[in-house]
Amino acid sequence: MPRKYVSTNKYSKPDPGKIQSALQLIKDGVSLRKANEKSDIHYSVLYRHLKKGDTLKKQGGQTVLSVEEENLIVDRLQICGDWGYPIEPVTLRLLVKEFLDRQ
Repeated sequence: MPRKYVSTNKYSKPDPGKIQSALQLIKDGVSLRKANEKSDIHYSVLYRHLKKGDTLKKQGGQTVLSVEEENLIVDRLQICGDWGYPIEPVTLRLLVKEFLDRQ
């Protein structure tokens, strides 16, 4: 029987409610380090949320195409499949590159 992977990552995302309460402390005049001690959230996390607000990017690599653009390409690929015209991965990459070059 295969073993189950157990993550050794000791870092976890803090509770959004705790972040908001810590940010409120900072807005009320408490220093970043004091808010760090009171809320037990690292000061760099508080600083990032204070400066960037809701514009934080998702973790991992950022996508080049928007969701709408991806859905458009998928729809076109499905039409090609319905017509019996297979698209190879290399051709798909070239089509996407051409699509991005036109923008």
